[in-house]
Amino acid sequence: MAYPDAIALAYDACNHWLCCVYKDHSIYVWDIGDLQNIRKVWSDLFHSSFVWSIEVYPEFEEWRSYLPPGSFLTCSSDNTIRAWTLESGSIRPIEGNTYSTTLLKIIYVDNNMQHLQDSSSMPNQNKNMGHLDIKSGVRVMQVSPDGKHLASGDRGGTLRIHELQFMQEVAKVEAHDSEVLCLEYSKPE
Repeated sequence: MAYPDAIALAYDACNHWLCCVYKDHSIYVWDIGDLQNIRKVWSDLFHSSFVWSIEVYPEFEEWRSYLPPGSFLTCSSDNTIRAWTLESGSIRPIEGNTYSTTLLKIIYVDNNMQHLQDSSSMPNQNKNMGHLDIKSGVRVMQVSPDGKHLASGDRGGTLRIHELQFMQEVAKVEAHDSEVLCLEYSKPE
């Protein structure tokens, strides 16, 4: 198993906390007061590349909502869609993430995990092109008016539909030869 490199450290001498920023853009705060019992205080898992879109989940009556109030979704060039919440309530239709109190779920749109790495220091990469030459990642997304589905389009021209109760892909169509820049659901009426 490969672990991301630590790229920045800060130590809080009063609380004996060590904050570590890792190369995959995750942040962990460790309590190192007792070196025999090091424990995690807080952490979060952010996208490892450009965020292309943010979609706020509509508010519904509690019984018909698949995400908690205050939820939103983000998509990125790292080939993930992430569901987040800013609410700290007890109602969580989706099981939360043990690494983050705000991250509800990560949807990996394909099995290629190389996009989760920070490519700015990868060998054999053209320095003039950076991240922009990578034709991968989810470019745009839209929640259906009833809040049950999420449509997304990627930089390769593929459209996907995920149902939001269990975050499973229910449809995939290779619709275009290049990236999808916009998509909309039709009005229910």
